[in-house]
Amino acid sequence: LSKVFQGTLMAVPSTCPNKDTMLRLWVHEACRVFHDRLINGEDKEYFKRMLAELVNKHGLGASYDDLFVTRTIVFGDFLRMGIEREERKYEEVSDTGKLVALLEDYLDEYNLASTNTLNLVFFLDAV
Repeated sequence: LSKVFQGTLMAVPSTCPNKDTMLRLWVHEACRVFHDRLINGEDKEYFKRMLAELVNKHGLGASYDDLFVTRTIVFGDFLRMGIEREERKYEEVSDTGKLVALLEDYLDEYNLASTNTLNLVFFLDAV
């Protein structure tokens, strides 16, 4: 549970300006800590339904579809290449297509600098 709070505290007010963004950040962190460790589809679906039920129970105004169907909720501090670690901001990914392209750029950069090249395929379950 502490990892959910630790991840949530990585955001700063400029990248988490309202309650809707904070809700998505909390969902993202809960999914990274718990959902990603589940091994079958039934358990993963149960977990997502449970999160949506908690959100609705507390009147936070997001449905299951808002959280898991119409969008992919991802946050990260790697969205801007070439920035020093201390200057990075933990922010929401607004375009998953751009995210995959960015990860491919990071991979290309790594392969240019390393003698051991990696041939990876990025897919959303692993991103």
